[in-house]
Order: sequence, then C-alpha cells, then structure tokens
Amino acid sequence: MSDVWYSTDIVLGRPVAVKVVAPALLTEPGFAQRFRTEARTLAGLRHPGIVHVYDYGQAAVAEGEISYLVMELVHGQPLSERLAAAERLDADEVMSIVAQAADALRAAHVAGVVHRDVKPGNLLLRPDGSVVLVDFGVATTAATSGLTEPNQVLGTARYMAPEQVSQQGVSPASDIYSLGVVAYECLTGSPPFTGDSALTVAMRHVHDRPPPLPAEVPAATRAVVERAMAKDPADRYPTAAALAAAARAATAEPTQALVPSDADEPTAPVRPAGPQAAAAAPEPAHSTRRRNAILLSGVAASILAVVLLVASPLGDASPRHVGPTANSTSARAGTPGATQAGTPTTSATSPGRSSSSPDRTGAASPRPQQSAPPATGSPKKSSGVVPGITIPATTILPPLSSVSPPLATVP
Repeated sequence: MSDVWYSTDIVLGRPVAVKVVAPALLTEPGFAQRFRTEARTLAGLRHPGIVHVYDYGQAAVAEGEISYLVMELVHGQPLSERLAAAERLDADEVMSIVAQAADALRAAHVAGVVHRDVKPGNLLLRPDGSVVLVDFGVATTAATSGLTEPNQVLGTARYMAPEQVSQQGVSPASDIYSLGVVAYECLTGSPPFTGDSALTVAMRHVHDRPPPLPAEVPAATRAVVERAMAKDPADRYPTAAALAAAARAATAEPTQALVPSDADEPTAPVRPAGPQAAAAAPEPAHSTRRRNAILLSGVAASILAVVLLVASPLGDASPRHVGPTANSTSARAGTPGATQAGTPTTSATSPGRSSSSPDRTGAASPRPQQSAPPATGSPKKSSGVVPGITIPATTILPPLSSVSPPLATVP
C-alpha cells in the first residue's frame, strides 16, 4: 500500500523513514482518511517498542497528490528476513520476541488501538535484540471502526484471527492470536496454515487446528503458543500483558539447589550421636563436611587397630608394640591422616596452611607419632568390639584406600 524511503530531515539534520502512499490508492474510498488516522494514532503512542511518528503531510508530484508520514528510522532487520535466513529460531529467542512485541501491543491496546496486522514483516529486530512494532496502517480504533467497508477484511491472511476472518469484530485478543501465529512460524519455520489463495488460508484459521509443534519445543513454550492461538478469544490470554508475562516465565531458568559433588560428600554420611544432635542448629555445608571427614578418619583408625589386634598370634604372650610403621595410622584432632602400604599419603589441612605430607609438599619433616602403650597381662582373643562400632572377628575389612571419598578432599 506504500513505499518506505530512507530520508534525511534537512531541518533537524537527522535520518528518518518516510512512508509514502501511492496516488492511486488515495482515490479509494476511506483510504486517505485511514492514512491520516494512522498518523494520529502513532503520534499518540509512546512506547520504546512502537515506532515514533514525527510528521504527516501531503505534496503534489508529477504523478499526482501524495500523502507521507515521517517516522523514526529504526536500524534493524525485519523478523521476516531473519526467518528467511535462519528458517527457525531458538525457543528462548522466540519467547523474548513475543514478550517484547506483547509489551508494545499492550501500550496500543491501553490507548484503544488494535493493530490488526501483526506479522513478521511488521516486527523489526534491532542489533541489541530489542523489538519494534511498525505499520499501523490497518489499525482500528473506536473512532475509525466505521472506515472499513462492509464485507472488507483488512490484514494478512496467514496471521488473521478467526473472528477477524469471519467479521465478528476484532479486539486486543485478535492481536494476541496473530502474535501466537508469529511465534508458531518462528519455532517451525513455516506458518500453521497454507493454501492456494488468501481466502483458503484465512478460512483454515477458522476451521482447522494447526499441526503440533515439534517435539523439541519446551513444554512451557508450547503452552504459551497454544493458548495464544486458541480459536475462541475467551480462551486466549486476557491481555497482552499476561501474554508477555507468560512468555518471559517460559524462558526463566529453574532455580537449582547447590548439590555438593561426590568428592565432597561421603557415600555414607556419619551423623553425630546423642540427644544434642537432634536439637543442634544446622551447620554450614563446609563445616558439616569437615566434621564428617574427621569422624570418618577416627573410625578408620579404630578399625585398623582392631585389624592389627585380630591379626596378632593368639599364642604369643609377649607384649606387642604398635609403633610408627608403614602400615600405621595416625589421627590428630582436626587433622585426620591415613597411611597404608602401597597407598600415597593423604592428609587434610586447614585453609591457608600447608600439609606435612611428603606427597603434597615434597621434602617435609615427618610428623611425630605416639606409640601405643605396651600390652599387659595374658593375651585374649579379640572380640572385634570398639566403642561405638561392632565388628565380628572374622570380618575382612577393605583397605583404607577404598574409603570414598579420599580424606584429602576435605576443604
């Protein structure tokens, strides 16, 4: 219906877009008045997602009388061109476009304006990702509802709402339906309905159900599009603001609790015993891991002591001295350590302090160990009982290296 020119405002020295209506169209009944109404309608809308209008005028040219509209020059790409190049868009990007376009429609609807021609060609994408709604040429308001001729349907057949096709009256819900069709096309690469003629396509919006969206479309995005495209206007979103909120909610990342890695948590957590444990206040996660690791190392030391007692000869009445050998285990309060033959030494250190383990720091002085007191009296067969732990004498214990996680992973 018009040509849009890249122009320069020589008075203010700024680039602008000038929309010029061909002289032949101005002779059609009501067209010239609709064009003037578009200028007044856009001039009254103030929203970053709606193109701004600077001026309106008429001029005589060689071909006859023309009307023109001076608008903000939007540096961007029509969504239709983006779809032609990319075929389909990511669900999050589509929901972002829908949310921004719905925000712009809300501003128009609050002002009493129904766009009636929401389609990819009328949505401009700026380089920063923002969306601008343009071309209110067939928009309707309460003051211009009588400008449409009887049996005349204005809009684009591919994106028309069913009530718009059947001339049951347009409303803000009609724009919501058209924006839902735009989202469908962005997600699938093609509009929901096609046909040999505009009339065929328009009637399919009234009677047919659209093909289902691809399986890879997230459920939340699918729900937004399906509700926006409901045949009955009452089943759609009640306002464009509600559609914008739903589209943004569909792209929100779910909140995930921080789960410690397997290396930070023992496979069988050790809980403190006693009545104080139930009434104790929750400890920070790092404190709980440190306490559990210390208790686990103490239990491991006790188990190894039982193994040494069980392995001792029952007939040997001489005292046995348990000293610092290659298979000894030491446990110091707050700093558990464990050494086993054939297993690298691991140790836990406090933050900011270096470990005395040779495997961690190189040449370091060995940590002194306390020898167990000599056993007295006649030897007795070990019952395998350690305070807090009951182990049969025949139990075969795994090496300490199999305890998961390694004690050196304590922060």
